[in-house]
This record gives sequence, C-alpha cells and structure tokens, in this order.
Amino acid sequence: MVDVRRLAQRSWFSAIVGVLLACGSESSQPVATASPSPAQVAGVVTLTSSDCMLAAPAAQVKAGVVAFTLINQSGTKAGIDIWLMPDAKAFDRLTAEAEEDRRLAEAGQPSQGDHGWLGDTPQIRVPWDASTSQTVSGRLNPGTYGVVCIKSFPKVSEPRLLKVVGPVVVGAA
Repeated sequence: MVDVRRLAQRSWFSAIVGVLLACGSESSQPVATASPSPAQVAGVVTLTSSDCMLAAPAAQVKAGVVAFTLINQSGTKAGIDIWLMPDAKAFDRLTAEAEEDRRLAEAGQPSQGDHGWLGDTPQIRVPWDASTSQTVSGRLNPGTYGVVCIKSFPKVSEPRLLKVVGPVVVGAA
C-alpha cells in the first residue's frame, strides 16, 4: 500500500531541490548551499575577535564541490569569502589590503580598499551574520584561492576585512 503522506513529503522535497538548483544555475551569484554534502572539506575557518585561522585537511583539494565551515567566536557578525587569485602576486596583494582595511576599521576610519580587481562575486561566500557556525559548499575550479575573513568592528558599522588566510590550492579533479 502506498503511504500518501511520505510520497507527498518526497515530492515536496524534490520540488524544492529542483527550484533551488534551477535558480542557482542562472544566477550570477556564487554557487553555494547552506547544507552541503560535498565530496571534500576544503577548510575550517575559526574567526575570533582578533584573529582568523584556517585549518585545511590537505595541502591541496581536488576541483569540484568543496565545503568551508566558519566557526565564529568573535561575538559579532562575521563571514568569509573565497576568492580565486588571478595571478601569483594576488594573494600577497590581497593580504596587504586586508591588513590596511583592518587598521582603518580599528581606527574608525572609512575603508580605502577597492577589491574590484578580484571580480564581482567570490566563488564561495559564508554570509556575514552573527551565527556561531556555518558550512557552505560550492564548486571550485583548479587554481589558488584566498580565504577572506570579514567581521564587524566596534568603531565601524559595516563588514570589514580582518585577515586573509590560506592560500587554498585546488588541483585537477
């Protein structure tokens, strides 16, 4: 005998997943999901009130769907962006820009950085909010990526760069 309630639940779930996949495929936003089931974990980022650290399970991950987890111990809003580095010097450039942005935020001054050279949107984004733990997955192609830690500073009321960690190297699948 068919369990109508179970069949309806499965159909509802399938419809939601279908809508999410269809919407995501035409979006210019990074491909990411809040409940990943990736083939691999690319890193766990722990963000405190004064620092950001990356624990990566391997020196290199394979291209494809990967996940990043943010552990927010800062006591304020925080997030991370995963950016593809366009050239060999980009990681160092972004690291220096983050250090300057942090210095300005701690002094209560406006940001002077323009990170538009990285593109319009990061490849993966863990949204800036007050959650203590978030995991997001997305598809990464081969290349070198920087993990940008973002948090709220008491003297400014906007998300600002805290630190760049990594790099995360993604090899061929």
